[in-house]
Order: sequence, then C-alpha cells, then structure tokens
Amino acid sequence: MPGIPALVSPRADTVSVGQSAGPAFNSGPAYRRSTINLRHYSRADPIADDRAFLYVPTPTPERPGDISYCDISPIIRIHVTRIFHSMKRLVTSFLSLIALSVALHAQSADRPRYQIHITRADSSMGTMLVELFDDVAPLTVRNFDSLTSIGFYDGTAFHRVIPGFMIQGGDPNSRDKSPDTWGYGDPSQRQIPAEFSELPHLRGTLSMARRGNDINSATSQFFICVAKQSQLDGDYTVFGKVLEGMNVVDSIVRAPRNASDRPLVKIEMEVRRVEVSGADGGAEGEAMAGTSVYPNPCGAEVGIRYAVREPGQVRLALYDPAGRLVAVPVDGVQGRGEHSAACDLRGMPHGVYTYRLVIDGRVSTGKFMKIEGR
Repeated sequence: MPGIPALVSPRADTVSVGQSAGPAFNSGPAYRRSTINLRHYSRADPIADDRAFLYVPTPTPERPGDISYCDISPIIRIHVTRIFHSMKRLVTSFLSLIALSVALHAQSADRPRYQIHITRADSSMGTMLVELFDDVAPLTVRNFDSLTSIGFYDGTAFHRVIPGFMIQGGDPNSRDKSPDTWGYGDPSQRQIPAEFSELPHLRGTLSMARRGNDINSATSQFFICVAKQSQLDGDYTVFGKVLEGMNVVDSIVRAPRNASDRPLVKIEMEVRRVEVSGADGGAEGEAMAGTSVYPNPCGAEVGIRYAVREPGQVRLALYDPAGRLVAVPVDGVQGRGEHSAACDLRGMPHGVYTYRLVIDGRVSTGKFMKIEGR
C-alpha cells in the first residue's frame, strides 16, 4: 500500500516519533511500536488523548526498512473524528434550513394573491396566479390592491413585450385611448415612492415601472420578468412573483409586435384578488360568484347585483371612504335567483367605498369608486 506512511507526516514541525518495544503484529515479521506525538497535529480535533501508536515492521533481510504495512488506525480515528464533527455541522445547517423554509412558507401563506386573466381578441390566453410581497413593499402592494378593488386594471393591456426581458402593462391609457399613448400613463395618477430591497429580479418577478430616472414616479404600471435581470436589482421595486401561469407570460412575450414592442393585437388583463379569510362565522372573500358593481367608477348612484342560491336572510351595507356605515339598502329575507340593489350616493364624498354583502351567513366584500362631481 504505497503512500500510506506519508499520511502520518504532514509537517516536520508537528510530528515526532520515538522508538519503543512492541509486540508481534499479525503473523508476519516482528513489529516495533512507534509513539507519535499528536499534540500539535490534532489541536483542532477533540480526541481523548494526544498519543497514538503505529506498528511498523522491524527491518529484516527480506524487508529492509519496509514500513509499507503499518497500522493506520490512529489516522483513521483522526479522520473519523473530523468526519463526525463535519457531519454534525451539516445536520445543524440542514435543520436550520428546514426551520427557515417552514417560516418562509408560513409567511408566504399570509401574503395576498391575485389572479390575472388574459384575453386577446376575445379569446382567453390563460390565467396567472401572483403573490405580492406586502412585507417587503407595503405601499406598492397597497396601491395595487386598491386599484384592483375598483377594477382599475380590467381592460388595460400588456402594451410592451420584449422577448428575453419582460412584459409591461397596467397603463389606464391602454383601456380606451389611442395606442400611441400607451405607456405614457395619466399625469393625475398618485405616485408611489420607491421601496427598493435586496430581492433579485428573477424569472416571474413582478416589479414596478416608472418614468425615466425618477425613482419615486411609479403609479399603476408594472412588469413581469421572463428571465433573470440582475441589472435591475436594487434600482426597481420588486413587489411580487408569479406562482402559476408562467406559460401564459411566455405566450404574451412571444406575441407578434411592432417596432415599439407593442403587440399587434391588444392583450388585455382582468385582475381579481383571490385571498379568502374567515370572518363573522362565514367565509369572507373579495366577491361571491355572480356579484358585480355597476357602473364603477360611479356618480350619484351605484347598483350592486348578486345571486341568492337558496331563500334566506340577506343584508347589504355600504361604507364611505372613512369606514362609516352610510346605507343599508337590503336587509331581509330574499328568494332564490338574481337580485339587484340601487344605492343613492348624492351628497356623499368621493373616494373608494366598500360594500359588505351577507347571504345566509356567507360574507362577501367589495369596493367601488365614487367620482367627484358626478
């Protein structure tokens, strides 16, 4: 076994060998016992003692000075000890990673989620499920949620698509104005200050668009990365990620486009919050199936349509932008079928209103906007 003796002599200043009498070893030639001082060699290894023994063959005419058949058990013990403590550190690190993963999963479960349904020429392209980081970019997420609650994004387009880079949308101009204005935004929109973080721009990342180098000019436009974009890290506000539906994003970015990277056929979005939580003994969500507000935004009057599955108690309440109860247009038993309620808002302040609809214990909430001067 050539080369093994070299393992016990890592450095001349760390190993000293002394001769001592020893017993015979196995059935071969006589062996002498060599004492190795491991005090320096094993300084970092918590072994029980600093002495070990190697049995090397006593020179014979047949094997003059042959030490190729030495006992390397002390070397094995040293390496086993090192392996043990390395494994201990690895196990500790692994358990820490598990704990961190559980914590991140719990945190993720509390984050708001939204469905973004995509259509092109009245045909569905599919739906994305996105999760927003309200713990990282609270102002940005609050703005997105507020706009979603009034249907702001519905009918807006992904007006800019660049393969290998990103898709961009959310400009109100893309709802019903000339395509030449898409991407320029509405100057009256409220601007959101930058919320930079250490989160990277990876495939599926949602980040806020802005005007040029003005970092505090974000409004409603956002983009979704189709590949890693490290050059944007720390310079744009990351506020979410795509959980499901990256195939839809890929379909959008591959759409035929003009020289301005605008799709030749308008690609529209419709955004709905899908997070559901328990409240008042019932399931409370953003809206029950079959519930709608018209018009939205509204003026002096707003209508709310809803469906009753089985005859039961129904209560509809409206709250103004300050959270005050301002009207209860429905409060009684109603039969199965489609229903609607007209609500008079004359003389009430403009802003975002909330409705709360309770049908036989099931709770639904939604929002709409009253525009000043209408």
